[in-house]
Amino acid sequence: MSFQARGLTVRYPGASLPALADVDLSFEPGVHTSILGPNGAGKSTLLRALLGTVRPESGEVSFEGRPSADWPRRDMARRVALVSATEDFAFPLTVRELVAMGRHPHLGAWRSPSAVDREIVRAALREVALEDLRERPTATLSAGELQRARLARALAQQADNLLLDEPVAHLDLAHELNTFRQIAELTAKNALTTITVTHHLNLASRFSDRIVLLSGGRVTASGTPEQVLTKERLEETFGCPLEVHDLAELGRLVVPVGPETGR
Repeated sequence: MSFQARGLTVRYPGASLPALADVDLSFEPGVHTSILGPNGAGKSTLLRALLGTVRPESGEVSFEGRPSADWPRRDMARRVALVSATEDFAFPLTVRELVAMGRHPHLGAWRSPSAVDREIVRAALREVALEDLRERPTATLSAGELQRARLARALAQQADNLLLDEPVAHLDLAHELNTFRQIAELTAKNALTTITVTHHLNLASRFSDRIVLLSGGRVTASGTPEQVLTKERLEETFGCPLEVHDLAELGRLVVPVGPETGR
């Protein structure tokens, strides 16, 4: 078992309601889990709680049997890679330098990157089709290119746990599809524990092994895409009329409908 939450409740200072309430979840190697839910459902808070960067009001959260907050940050960074939707850089970086930061948890004090480290960085750049841009300043990248560079940094980290917060934000359709496909393939090939927070229900349906649906800080459903992504449950969670079509190997197609569609 990689990450585990039991009775997890998180409340931010001054908030009348908890961001997460009585959450029981566990995450296993080789399984790609997508966390879905409306804005404010607690999706990103769940990632922060799993990483130990927010402390529970009650309950517990652990990584490999040890409270997540008790893990030394360097040790956690060797085991867990995080791809976030936004990030600020304190100083100018090239794409190669940004991706090379993924090797830092594996380097000892004063140790320079080796030939092996540099090859790992090059391989990560190739994986996300950014090798030709490796010397470009990150400040000149499009939002989508920068997000792909963050994913490459996570790949260079070679962690066996991958946490992604809106990994396809700002990407075009082709790169959204390729990114989710790549995440699924890496999870299966390397037996990663992968947790993806996303608003893309259709991509999550096609490329996830498991769906966790959050609403109001609570887990309302957990299971396979077919079990969780039902019309009734999704309409209740997202508060709008939907059509749900089963496309077999392409997953479930969830389509919002309303007066403007003539239905």
